[in-house]
Parts: sequence; structure tokens; C-alpha cells
Amino acid sequence: MPNLQNLQERIDRIQSLLEMISTLHQQGSPDASPEAQTHFLKEINVLRSVVSTWKEETAHVLAEEFPHFTELRWKFDRHCSAPVHTQTVLEDITRNLQNAKSDLEAIAAAVKKREDELQNNVWTLVHPFIANVARMPMEEGKYADAIDASCRAITGRIREMIEVLAGELLDGAALLQRAFSAENPVIRFDNSITQEAYRQIFTGVLTALGREEDVTIENAMRQLMVLSLLMTKLD
Repeated sequence: MPNLQNLQERIDRIQSLLEMISTLHQQGSPDASPEAQTHFLKEINVLRSVVSTWKEETAHVLAEEFPHFTELRWKFDRHCSAPVHTQTVLEDITRNLQNAKSDLEAIAAAVKKREDELQNNVWTLVHPFIANVARMPMEEGKYADAIDASCRAITGRIREMIEVLAGELLDGAALLQRAFSAENPVIRFDNSITQEAYRQIFTGVLTALGREEDVTIENAMRQLMVLSLLMTKLD
């Protein structure tokens, strides 16, 4: 799923560009001295260069992270490439930026809608214990936090089971080893092969997923499915 934060940064940058234009509007007096007019034209060229760089960087973000929004990307390119006339350069750039802002906001709204639909559909499949700790951070866009909280919820449940069933207080690797030990496990599965397999699965998943930092919404949803399966095995 595309990174909305990157897109929002491109949208927010438009405001600073419009502020640059507003400042130039105040400087561009027809009664200004030749030196002032020369300086004004130089500032116009700087502005056009900055806007061009912004457009290129934004187009790259759209191409990399929003490839499926073809029509909206085309509108953005068309608006950013609209003619800029010498006599009305500031007005033309302002119009192009405002149109581009509307295009980017439309893409952001479409992505947010897809994210909401994806999340609403997936929660019916997520284990209630996982949903209880993961749903709020997921809805806030804190996907890594949601996965970390889910891993902690599973670890916490295993710890409680060990305490109740074996009267032991353990943590870390010792906790998982005691829970799924092949010789004398507290949490038992069908046979020794399955027992060892689940020991490795629980250890690997809880170690790997709980430490990821850059997690997209799609990967977070997939990971929640895996974590929900593990929580179900503890039921």
C-alpha cells in the first residue's frame, strides 16, 4: 500500500511554494528600478527551478508508490505542465500548483478509502485478543506499533499460561523454550514433530515481526493474520 506520509509531505510543500509566490508578488512593482526588476526576474527563475524540482520529486513519488492511480497521475502531470506565460508567470504557476494540490489530495483520499476498506474487511478474521491491541494503532497509521503490540500480547498470554499451568515466572527465550519444549512442554501439540515445529514458528515469528520498523499497511495486515493464527493455537 502506498505511503500516505510521503504524499502528504509533497502536498504540504505546495504551501511554502505559494508563500514564495506571494512574496514575489509584493516585489514585482512596474515602477521598480531597473536593478530591482533584474533582481525580480532572477527570483522568478529561482522559483521556476524550485517548482520544477518539486514536480520531478513528486512525480517520482507517484510513479513509485501510486502506480495504479493512472488517471489522477495523468491529471497531475497535465496541470503541472500547463503553459506559463511571461506576462502572467506568477499567476500561471499559482494556478498550476493549486490544481496539482487538488490532484494530490484526490489521490490521498482514494488511498485512504482503500485503506479503510481493507482494514474493515480484515478485522473479522483477526483474533479478538490481537484486534484489541492492534486496531487503534493500525487506524492511526502506526503499523509497526500494532505488530509490536500483537507480539507482546502473544508473549503475555504464553507467560500467563506458564504461570498458571506450571507455577513459573519466565520471560524471553526461556519462556518460549519452557512453553514448547520437546521433552516436557507446558503447551502441548499433537506430536514431537509438530511440537518442535511450533516452537520454532513461535520463536521465529515473535522475534522477527516484533522488531520491524518500516511496516506498510498491507504487510501489517498479513502479519496480523499470522499472529492471529498463533494466538488461535493458544486457545
